[in-house]
Amino acid sequence: MEIITKLKDVKISSTIFNKICRELKTELKDAKKEIEKLNQIDYQYNKKVVYLEKLLETIDLYIDKEPIEKETKNVMVVYYGNPVVTIELLLSALLNGQIVNLLIDDMCLGVNKLIVELYKEILRDYKLFDIVSFNNYENKDFIEEKKEYLNKIIFLGDKNLFNVCKSITNIEMEYIPYNVIDIYCEDEEFEDLAREIFNCCFENSIEAEIYEDMDFDDVIDAFNNFGEKYCSIILTKNMEYADRFKREVTSKFLYVNENPFKDENIKIPNIF
Repeated sequence: MEIITKLKDVKISSTIFNKICRELKTELKDAKKEIEKLNQIDYQYNKKVVYLEKLLETIDLYIDKEPIEKETKNVMVVYYGNPVVTIELLLSALLNGQIVNLLIDDMCLGVNKLIVELYKEILRDYKLFDIVSFNNYENKDFIEEKKEYLNKIIFLGDKNLFNVCKSITNIEMEYIPYNVIDIYCEDEEFEDLAREIFNCCFENSIEAEIYEDMDFDDVIDAFNNFGEKYCSIILTKNMEYADRFKREVTSKFLYVNENPFKDENIKIPNIF
């Protein structure tokens, strides 16, 4: 398992940052056929794919941004492996002058590895190749073994591993709800909308689960105690349920009879 074990100051000019962004776009475009092949493999295991256009659009969000001078810290980010999020974490960490260790499950493993390899090759030209590590095995023992080198561990949407690792002492940890959408379809007339939302999640590499044929109180309990508390949706004609849902569910984003992709809320938070 790879992890950055030496802390160093990470400072970068806006000119260099933007060169890195543009070079990464070029490298990904050139790797289009390889990404398509890796998508086929990833789909067999996780039924997930990533679209090159989404990766390029994400890089565009960072071009022309100004680097922020901060004290450099060595941060581990644990997440489900959405390659769009991988791009954001790489560029956001560099923009904020932070060392980042990425730890994912096996979702889109091939594409994620390719992205990180291309990115590190670009960084190598700027003497910055040793500020990123990438691993694909979520394991409490590994995290505990490496904690002495880390300033902080962020669990981005991975509540399961966060709960497993909470017993690890002497390391700052934070769970940030992100990128998991829970959908309660209470009325069968909304089944088409539920599938539309689920398909949007699939296209954007977002985890989603549809709850059907469950008692309303059980759903509230499941969302609040076992869900990721990021985005929860109810599809119902029962206005009492709708009102209670808005009052009682504690997720960051709540929607009643709506598709959440109609606005721009579903974005990675600034975690650095």
